[in-house]
Amino acid sequence: MILTISQEYASGAPEIGEHLAKKLGIRLYDKEGLREEAEKSGLYEDMKMFLTEEYYDSLLYAIAENYSCTQIGEIPFSQMKKIAGRQPCIILGMGANYILRDRTDLVSVFLHSDKEKRIQKVMEMCDLNASRAEKLIDKEDKRKEKFYQYYMKGNWKSADEYHLTLDTGRLGIEQTLNFISYYIQSMQSHI
Repeated sequence: MILTISQEYASGAPEIGEHLAKKLGIRLYDKEGLREEAEKSGLYEDMKMFLTEEYYDSLLYAIAENYSCTQIGEIPFSQMKKIAGRQPCIILGMGANYILRDRTDLVSVFLHSDKEKRIQKVMEMCDLNASRAEKLIDKEDKRKEKFYQYYMKGNWKSADEYHLTLDTGRLGIEQTLNFISYYIQSMQSHI
């Protein structure tokens, strides 16, 4: 079983991913974990832009850097498929829901929350005032959206991209964990 968790910024994916990894006894790959895997395989330099969620802003720049449109994302996609092929795991973000979409054992989740609740969370996490917290949320969400459009050619927030979408602001962490756990159990009985 492979679980991917994507989120609007500050909707709880890292915390939920950690809880589920412990509960299920499987590995959690966040950006740092994926970076470590890329370094071990000697592919970090080829994956650096992807792992930092950067993208070429123009086709001319991509050509100057000697990347064709078909090569962009090829190495990171391949590496993520290898990681998922080794053992059950949880992968946070990075378009994993799209990259692994053909797997029959995939469960993909998107977490979102009311913006006011996310602002409160960021204010506490980062010691920011409401205005700066909102700007950070907007910046991070926009970055995620552009990254997803660039590499996956899709809409990051579209429910069609995921098996399950949950509002962590309404449910809270505990209920969100319960919903995902129940969904996984239900799906495993059908795989």
